[in-house]
Amino acid sequence: MPELLIVDQLIAHRLKCQNEREFFRRRRRINAAIILSGLLALLVLTSVYFFTDLLFGPVKSLNSDSGQGEWVVFAHDSSHSNNAGSPSFPFGRIKSVLSTKADFVSSPVVNNKIIYATGTYSTMYALAEQTGKSIWAFEAGGWIQSAPTIHAETLYFGANDGRMYALDVKNGEPKWTFKAPYAIKSSPAIAGGLVVFGAADNCIYAIREKDGKKVWQTSVENWIVASPVIINGIVCVGSWDGYLYTFNARDGRVRLKLNMRTAITTSPAARNSLFYSVAGHWLYAVNSSSRNWPGEIALTPYWQTIYLYGLAPEPPGTSGLNWSLFFQDRITGYPVLTDTDIIISNGDKLTAVDINEHASRWTFQKQGTLLTPPAIADRTAYTGSADGYIYALDASTGDIKWSLYIGENITASPVIADGNLYIGTSSGNLYIIE
Repeated sequence: MPELLIVDQLIAHRLKCQNEREFFRRRRRINAAIILSGLLALLVLTSVYFFTDLLFGPVKSLNSDSGQGEWVVFAHDSSHSNNAGSPSFPFGRIKSVLSTKADFVSSPVVNNKIIYATGTYSTMYALAEQTGKSIWAFEAGGWIQSAPTIHAETLYFGANDGRMYALDVKNGEPKWTFKAPYAIKSSPAIAGGLVVFGAADNCIYAIREKDGKKVWQTSVENWIVASPVIINGIVCVGSWDGYLYTFNARDGRVRLKLNMRTAITTSPAARNSLFYSVAGHWLYAVNSSSRNWPGEIALTPYWQTIYLYGLAPEPPGTSGLNWSLFFQDRITGYPVLTDTDIIISNGDKLTAVDINEHASRWTFQKQGTLLTPPAIADRTAYTGSADGYIYALDASTGDIKWSLYIGENITASPVIADGNLYIGTSSGNLYIIE
């Protein structure tokens, strides 16, 4: 019958449409599941990459500690000892006074009987230890305000022309230069073939030691004039934005951003698993392996506000902060580590803080005059003062072992090498004390 045939065709067509709709619904569900699974996998991988060390974690062997004949980080090593491994130590007698063209706005570096020091404005000098005569002089394109570092017969330093220079230590000839947009006031740290430093373009850079090619660059919120330190593959440095940062030395990823509430202009020290940094009136100890939890910087202020109104539980403690200590006087220099203490210069005082008890062990005061961060050797802390004194202090008690008056303004820390104490003055004289 024609009518029955038409009905059968309609039913068949309806069944076909239903099957097709069911097929496409299943396809959409499968596609949605695939997309959601992909997004979830991407979220998991991203979280693992940014918030754990399971993928591309720090290379533990990368450390900016100097070997024999090296000076690979500001103040020689991660403890800031300013001691090039000297086997004997000075006892307070002037060996010689070298009249130089340097102005010693930063500490000199001594390596293989040669003194490397910044001169007025833009000159880097290599000076003979015995005579003070210039072996070579290199004119940079801007004022040099940071101490140099040395590795593999190469001298590295930055200048206000935005360049990082690599010079042959023997003759001062450039091996390469790297150009950043703005001034480099940060002393470089060298580890694992990388030269790491901050710049006034709000960035930290890692460049290849062999040719100066950029490996990575990471932005922060303000200038970086402090010098970085590297331990266990982690770079630590502070910024003018008031935050202490840690980065993966392999790729520059930010691991920790810790609010210290005032500009950080000095280099952190490091030992074992802790970084020690100063800002304003505070000394901080920070866990080197810590990371911020996701959204910590943005969410914590809101969480704290809600908590104060009793609408949320107390927020977690600040990531990375191990302990902190307040000082009445503003801290004016970088921290220096001995076996048992952290020594800081706060105005006209040197204060030793017990590294385990986190309390003051002793204080040495020179009323009304600034004291430099000390150099450390054989449980002795050597410091200079703005009114022209050099002091050797017992690092255990702060008692004076000996003092020497030279009558010239001392603004940069002394260094120790070859059994001698080297201390420069703003008038260009370099005193060698034996």
